[in-house]
Amino acid sequence: MQSVSYDPRTIGLASEILFPPMDLDVQRVQAIHNLLYQDPGSRYQNFQVSQEGVQLSNPPEQPGQNSSVTFQPDRIAIQEELGPYLLEDYAQRVQRIAEVCMAELPLPMLVAQQHTIRMLVTPKNYKDSRDFLAGRVCGLSNEELHAFERPIGLFGIKLVFPAADAGDDFHALRIESFGEDPQSVFLENVATFPRPIQPNELGSIEQTLESAQRFLMEKALAFLATRDMGTP
Repeated sequence: MQSVSYDPRTIGLASEILFPPMDLDVQRVQAIHNLLYQDPGSRYQNFQVSQEGVQLSNPPEQPGQNSSVTFQPDRIAIQEELGPYLLEDYAQRVQRIAEVCMAELPLPMLVAQQHTIRMLVTPKNYKDSRDFLAGRVCGLSNEELHAFERPIGLFGIKLVFPAADAGDDFHALRIESFGEDPQSVFLENVATFPRPIQPNELGSIEQTLESAQRFLMEKALAFLATRDMGTP
């Protein structure tokens, strides 16, 4: 039986870089902002201090877009929602931010990483992703779902994969129908890597992001492809 292949569309990238708790110095973050602004690949235009921390951001170019990095006492949170970045470019951005922060805050080490990748795919043989996920993936008939006595607006599953023997990373995977386009399937992998990182090991950030993406591309999409066969 021939396998189905997909052309995934990445719609969101986010990372949290955790470090030992510290008192956040706004002036040091301002210095980080100035350094990042000199690099077009990691530039942020806005600087804002709030109760949630210090945030650097870029003005959105379309509804729902978010390009920001937020500094908190124990983490740096980076978000690129509906942005133009490929994973390779985003990984370089995250690594550059981590390098500057370790030098300027300064940080003795990073204690963990968490990366989130969100993407959309279109099933080949189903026009409604709810029918595909409920009926084909989960094996639920229309009669069984009629027990709710109302139509389903969103259908999905969540799978959590703890650390395996080969590594200490774990993944929380969501596979859902997509409200803005009923034909599309939304996938999200929240991949956590609890390994500490020393200043000379920052290259591992790119490797962990690639690992998070591979889990989606090689595992989650392959899982869907085995069920996206024939006629609905």
